[in-house]
Amino acid sequence: MESFYHTAPWTSKTGIRRILAVDGSRLELPNNTEVVEAFGRANKQPDAKPLGIVSALFDVVNKVVLDSSINPANASENHLAFYHLGKVRHGDLVILDRGYKCLWLMLGIVQKGADYLIQLPVNAFKGVELFKKTEGRKYEYQENRTSALSFVKEGLIALFTGVSLIQVLTHLKEKIIKNILPIRIASKICFCDNI
Repeated sequence: MESFYHTAPWTSKTGIRRILAVDGSRLELPNNTEVVEAFGRANKQPDAKPLGIVSALFDVVNKVVLDSSINPANASENHLAFYHLGKVRHGDLVILDRGYKCLWLMLGIVQKGADYLIQLPVNAFKGVELFKKTEGRKYEYQENRTSALSFVKEGLIALFTGVSLIQVLTHLKEKIIKNILPIRIASKICFCDNI
């Protein structure tokens, strides 16, 4: 992929960030025993169609898929998007739709040194509501940021090393939403009241 970015005539000029998009979709698969065993069905009914979930990270400007996967029907789109972060670089802008309302995914993008734009309802997180109330004006958040930033790093390492996701998310909910989200919210969130 790196050779593509150095040789393609339509590649963005050096110094301009890549604009990436993540999306997933359900995919109807062939109805045979091997496929059903590997991917599962749409529901528990024996006559239900086999389904998979396709997930992709796409370079919007250059029209190139950077990473993709086909997964079992019960896979989480947020987890699949998280796996794409291996292809995200410092300075990238990652665009996500409202189906990716997941704090640890947002924090994973930030940890990579990238930015994100995500469609969220105003009541998605407390930090979003607080920012909306300021009508976009900058405001200072008074809590100690250092300990929260330290936890973000530890939490993401835990996700990569297989620590229970429930343990990490429980701690994230209590500590990170109130400490981190308001700090980075101004340049990150596109508000959509009618979702």
